[in-house]
Amino acid sequence: MPKSRLVDISSAISIVHQNSLPKTIYVSFILGIIMLLNHPSSAQYCEFDHRMRSGGNYFFSTYYTSFDHKTTREDTCDKVVNGVLIEHHVFRGGIMQEEVLYQWDTQKPYQEYHRIQQDSVIGVFIHYDYDGRITNKRSFFISSENKRCYEEASFQNGVLNSVSLFRFIHADELKVKGYPPVTETSMDKDGYTEYVSQFGTERTFHANSRIATIKHHRFVVHAGSNYEKTQDGEYAYYDDQGILRIKGQYDQGTAHGVFHYYHANGKISEIKEFDHDRSIGVWRGFDEHGYPQYVSTFSDEFWYEIPHEVRYSPNGTLLYEKVIYKNGSGFQNLFYPNGQLQERLEYTLVHNILQLHGGIMKVVCLNKSLSLKHAMIPCLQSTLKMEVFIDSICMTPREYRKPRSTFPQEDL
Repeated sequence: MPKSRLVDISSAISIVHQNSLPKTIYVSFILGIIMLLNHPSSAQYCEFDHRMRSGGNYFFSTYYTSFDHKTTREDTCDKVVNGVLIEHHVFRGGIMQEEVLYQWDTQKPYQEYHRIQQDSVIGVFIHYDYDGRITNKRSFFISSENKRCYEEASFQNGVLNSVSLFRFIHADELKVKGYPPVTETSMDKDGYTEYVSQFGTERTFHANSRIATIKHHRFVVHAGSNYEKTQDGEYAYYDDQGILRIKGQYDQGTAHGVFHYYHANGKISEIKEFDHDRSIGVWRGFDEHGYPQYVSTFSDEFWYEIPHEVRYSPNGTLLYEKVIYKNGSGFQNLFYPNGQLQERLEYTLVHNILQLHGGIMKVVCLNKSLSLKHAMIPCLQSTLKMEVFIDSICMTPREYRKPRSTFPQEDL
């Protein structure tokens, strides 16, 4: 602290003491002097309230000293509790230039923002975990189309996890799309709202820093309702060894078109087709050697989603076949690995509800001496279950469930 300032403080204390002011005032005065001794003279010792602002985005709003929005915040505003600096803010013309938030116990910053305003860069925001490792970084910039944007990088355990691009939505863009007018307090001085839309290329990474996914997004004007419909264009997923596992297309945030899935050896695993997330066409599955595993044919018929499906064993033997005709009749056959029929069930359409029942099942069981035993058991007429008996003891009923459509997955 400058010597002249110490002299001024000493003189002030002497004056207060000589005038014999009340004890409470004297104590308050001394406490104020202590705060001045502990902190820079340029700081405003104020309680920052983020609600005293106009604008939807935190870092681009205009901040005021009160809710009447008459006086903008200027210079430094620090929050000090029991002599510990908790928050540090710097404003110019009401616009935040700097913010640093500190952990109470370690005094390490856990969040900081610095307005740079150099070339196309506006500012940088960084968030840290308790151990001081970065978890999120946003770099705000002006695009070549003169739009305010930011690049967001996310981290896990200090390792880069994803990189995405976002663009702020202007109030005029919402107006053109027919959205209700944005209030003056909900947009900043440049006319931008709190809403953002993802655009451009998004990349995610494995823990070993290898690329995991490559996605593409298109800018979508919205007011919080269509933010998830930005993914558009080619999509690719790679495993942690850098091998391509999924390749496909997205349209308006949904899987659309043909998707190819790959085994770790690079051979085709599955071929699937989607119509905006709806399973369509013929799906085919293959093992690591290229032999067929299944063929599923999807349909728009109201009574069932997959009217024709076959599945094979690793050596190519037919294990399962299902055929359902347009009138609702059909059958479902299960085969043993040697090709012999294990069971046959019949389909019928009753009151627009497809039912699997009737017929006779051939059940092969193992008795206590491990010798084969054959039994002919009728299906239960009212359910999709059959009873299996081993040595005349009824075992847990077996249930038949409708096959579930599989959307593009990254957890192969």
